[in-house]
Amino acid sequence: MSRLNSLALAFVVGVGCFAAEPRTHVSSLLRHSNALWAATFGDGLLRSDDDGRSWTRTVLPSDVTRVLSLTAGKTGRLIAGTESAGVWKSDDRGNSWDRWDGGLPDRVSVESLFTDHADLTFAGTSDDGLFARGPNDESWRRVTTWSSTSAVSTIVGWRDVVFVGTWGDGLFRSEDRGKTWLRCKGIPEATTIAAVGADDGGRVVVGDQAGVIYAFDPLSRTWSRVATGELRASLYQLQLLRDGHIVAATRRGVLENGRFRVSHLENRADIRHGTTMMDVERELQGLERRL
Repeated sequence: MSRLNSLALAFVVGVGCFAAEPRTHVSSLLRHSNALWAATFGDGLLRSDDDGRSWTRTVLPSDVTRVLSLTAGKTGRLIAGTESAGVWKSDDRGNSWDRWDGGLPDRVSVESLFTDHADLTFAGTSDDGLFARGPNDESWRRVTTWSSTSAVSTIVGWRDVVFVGTWGDGLFRSEDRGKTWLRCKGIPEATTIAAVGADDGGRVVVGDQAGVIYAFDPLSRTWSRVATGELRASLYQLQLLRDGHIVAATRRGVLENGRFRVSHLENRADIRHGTTMMDVERELQGLERRL
């Protein structure tokens, strides 16, 4: 198992015919082409056309079962990152797949994917740093300017700005779509970044593996701590709401800032077994009206 996947694998979901124990480990969810896609660690890539009530496997090769990351291009292209099997792409809503890993190291694990507003895709690897590729490029190119072996845990961005969180090497920022990178001062250098959230106004929130959350003020261009471990739960995803609130998806459920109160999921009988990925997805959908 790749080391970064320990952050994602605590989310488990019983899906369709895979509902029997052990539950399917979900590493990433994506809404794309009127479908919900689930990257799983062991069951390949799953697709639901009815908002998660039933699931089917896509036609990735049978030996590609550990899918770690997903993103979608502006032309409708679906892109999947895997453990030790590189990157795959589909231009027909997952009905057929082709390798898309020219320029990447052999047997690379792609932990994170992000596609920007101009259809440039970034791929964060477990041991070989960060790569980028345009939709018509013949191959990936390395864009890491820090230690080339940094594991990339998460990638987010807006316009030409991209933030990259690493495993044990802090947070980096590019304002020119990956041509140059600067370390984000205010985030400890040895931090393992678990999640990053950003909005179009330049606000950014970052959570580390210990549950400490930092917020970036675009006016003062400074970072400050907004939580110092209050989550007491593994952190998987951060979102910013228009009203200024921070929403954190954790193993305990979806929490909102202030006291980071646990949502109504805490009253569910199965919360002691860990919140499922689909529980979190439904909670985040309920907050969309505030985004």
